[in-house]
Amino acid sequence: IDRPNTQFGLSPEETVAPRTISQGLPDSFIDMTLDEALAIGLQDTRVLRGLNAQVLINPGSVDTSFDTAISDSNPNFGTAAALSQFDAVLQSNLNHANNDDVFNNPFVGGGATEVLQDLSIWDWSLSKTGATGTNYSLGGFVQHDLNNSPSSLFPHSWRTLLEASVRKPLLQGNGLQFNRIAGPNARPGFRFFNGILISQLNNEITAAEFERGVRDYVTSVITAYWELYFAYRSFEAAKSSRDIGYETWRGVKSRFESGLPGGEADAEAQARDQYYQFQQRVNEALSGSRAGTVGVLQAEANLRRLLGLPQTSTEFIRPADHPLEARVAYDWDQLVDEALACRVEVRQQLRQVRRRELELLASRSFTLPRLDAIATYRNNGFGDDLAGTGPRFASALQDATNRDHDEWEFGLRYNVPLGFRQGHSAVRHAELNLQRERAVLEEQGKQIVHDLGSAYRQLDRAFNNLRFGRERYDAAKKTVAARTAAFEEDLSSIVDLLQAQRRLSEAEIDYYRARAEYTGANFDVMRESGRLLQNLSVSIAEAGM
Repeated sequence: IDRPNTQFGLSPEETVAPRTISQGLPDSFIDMTLDEALAIGLQDTRVLRGLNAQVLINPGSVDTSFDTAISDSNPNFGTAAALSQFDAVLQSNLNHANNDDVFNNPFVGGGATEVLQDLSIWDWSLSKTGATGTNYSLGGFVQHDLNNSPSSLFPHSWRTLLEASVRKPLLQGNGLQFNRIAGPNARPGFRFFNGILISQLNNEITAAEFERGVRDYVTSVITAYWELYFAYRSFEAAKSSRDIGYETWRGVKSRFESGLPGGEADAEAQARDQYYQFQQRVNEALSGSRAGTVGVLQAEANLRRLLGLPQTSTEFIRPADHPLEARVAYDWDQLVDEALACRVEVRQQLRQVRRRELELLASRSFTLPRLDAIATYRNNGFGDDLAGTGPRFASALQDATNRDHDEWEFGLRYNVPLGFRQGHSAVRHAELNLQRERAVLEEQGKQIVHDLGSAYRQLDRAFNNLRFGRERYDAAKKTVAARTAAFEEDLSSIVDLLQAQRRLSEAEIDYYRARAEYTGANFDVMRESGRLLQNLSVSIAEAGM
């Protein structure tokens, strides 16, 4: 019996038990740059991965590389579906009937009270709708009739018909623009049919949705990468503080055992307490905590999840890039211009606006009467046989080529709903949809400027926080060095030394956090300006299916 994981395409490496705090870190590492991480993650975009478990919570909302192709291949609203409304359609029927009719009145039966008949009919038609909405059709039939009616000219006879017709809308449904927007079979509201222009816009909107998903995925990888960087640095800082705390406790314990000043029982207890506190921080920095600390093990697993790698390996990923330290300056006006032009949400909404504009143009056609010009030509043939030559009616094909029974007709067909209630409602509906999309676009611009401003402010805050954090870290190291020397000379209490060590531990962790936050803030500005994918040289091409 196969294990359950086989139906999910999971390899044995992907179901290995995760590494825990009891095992610690492995001995070997993979030093990976951010570009390398993105390259690995973007190799497979069939489903854009995330850490929020949306693939389980709401699978239908997950972005995949199939979405654009699915939209384009929709049999009702896709591009091919829109073009199919203009395809030529061939229809044919072949029927044979054996009839036995009994008449109570011979006059009704053509002089007979019972008529036996064998009737065979083959009919066909070929129709096509043109780009302007004009319908062209060509069709006909061949009929063979064998009966015993005494009033028949021949015991068996053949009939042929060739008919060509044209139906051109003159008002409603007329024109290239309407049919490219709505299609020849459109109804008010465009619920069941779309034209080629609307279908193309729908595909572009879906493609933009996938691009937005890629951008969010890249943002998640960037965030996870720098979280892992901080987790490693936090772990190293916690170990350094623990080692310092251990050396301090061992020194105080030695004094306690020798009865020397500075080795009082409470001093030894405080030094021991702080050492174990630092040891707990090492554990949390390695494996995380319920309070929100991620830890190296979980941060590395998160990055692996985003990159589509097994959660456990003998080699741990270790960031090879270093965070920013220099100040990054942006031109605000240029950022705003780029954001309003490049943000995928804006490009997506502009297509929505364009779609509504086209729908409004097409909807106005429904306020016009339906007036169609119709022209038909028919060629008839009748004869004793289907083919051959001879006197009149010797064969149906000969009779047809003689064109003795040609027919034609021309006319106008007019249909108008009094009041045009549905047509005017369709126009009003389209106008409101257009107003809504334009209002949404306007608010999007305001929101983009607001979000960009927030990212811009956070970048400046993060840089200043980094600068102050660096100074704080340097000051904390000097304080510990000074108080250690003073404690060894019995010029300072153990309380002052332990307090300085705690502050050094906090300052070091906060400094590395500030470095990661500043780098992340810079990527946030790129994201809000709509240039993230371009700056990272990430391009999106339609996947071949």
